[in-house]
Amino acid sequence: MTRVHRITVTFMMLLTVLFTYNNCVLEQKTNKKIKRSDDVNLNINSTNGDDGTNGTNTSTDGTNTSTDGTNGTSGTTTATDGTNGTNGTTTATDGTNGTNGTTGEPVDVKALSVQAFSQTTHLLTKAHCVNCHGNFQQPLHAVADPTQAHDALIDTNKINFNDIPNSRIVQKLRVNMHQCWSNCASNATEMEQSISNWKTIRDQLIAGATTGSNGGNGTPGPNGAQAEYGIKSYEQINKTMSALTGVRIDRSNIKNVYEDVITQLPTENTIDSFLAAHQVGVTKLAAEYCDTLVNDTTLRANVWPGFNFGATATNAFNTTGTQNFIVQTLNAFWGQGVDMAGRTPASLELQNLINELKVGENLGASSTTRKIAKGVCIASLASLNVTLL
Repeated sequence: MTRVHRITVTFMMLLTVLFTYNNCVLEQKTNKKIKRSDDVNLNINSTNGDDGTNGTNTSTDGTNTSTDGTNGTSGTTTATDGTNGTNGTTTATDGTNGTNGTTGEPVDVKALSVQAFSQTTHLLTKAHCVNCHGNFQQPLHAVADPTQAHDALIDTNKINFNDIPNSRIVQKLRVNMHQCWSNCASNATEMEQSISNWKTIRDQLIAGATTGSNGGNGTPGPNGAQAEYGIKSYEQINKTMSALTGVRIDRSNIKNVYEDVITQLPTENTIDSFLAAHQVGVTKLAAEYCDTLVNDTTLRANVWPGFNFGATATNAFNTTGTQNFIVQTLNAFWGQGVDMAGRTPASLELQNLINELKVGENLGASSTTRKIAKGVCIASLASLNVTLL
């Protein structure tokens, strides 16, 4: 078998492992309620109601919930921003004749996030980062205007609410020791805590704004339960990969691949819309992010601290090195302490992948070390734990 054929077979095995693992997770998780991302508001109608008679259209931020949706076809629809009920008539597919339901004003999630930011992280950036990031150095997260400073951090993926310790603004202090104002370790912890407070206050504000005074009077139609998990859309997947790897979303090579595969990526958040072709697109995009990450000495040190990419594959991926590399990869891309039940089978699959990638390669070369690292990176970054909402 030629080298090209072997690489092709290995990559196809990687795709098979990815899609098989993803489908197993999907099968286990499709009968629960939609889990919403920190940064994405979803409004997904239930589709499994058998008869929907007396199904309720509930607007969580409105009043006088409709309870007479006699023509419902699929159970209960919840509108978290009060936009599906207008002038007492809902447009949801599971209660088209529901009446007497009034809605509140749409919630401005960004405005509430800015409000929380101004009380937390912005206080730190204005106090300690203003000389550079308040004047000329991008991103301008220390300017006086809280909205401008907020957007500077969010738009450049410097904040990761799903894994706050790995937020870039925290890592710059903890790992890169960038412009610490006293002790870098304690400064990083202080920044990390401020982001945690930001998230907590933001979520409390959103919860308060989206809860209607009489929004809990309805009764769900039969079999109207929704799935617990949704799938990220093409834009959300791209932003997530950028945030997890630290690779900028506007890099020319990333933009080119993203534009090439965008039609192969999910366009909506419903879990049952996810296809095998979507997984191929996700894997191609992950491959470009991982190639850039592994070839960048600064970025890769943030994901795999202490790993010697200049060592031979034999030394770098010995028993201890392999285990450490897998743990660090899953911590970086899945989140530390997240899905511990799924880590054992995932770790075994990654171990098998490393063994396959070693076959026929020059194990005395550091270039092989980087090839193996990219393979593990791709498998983990393209997994369902990253693309699920």
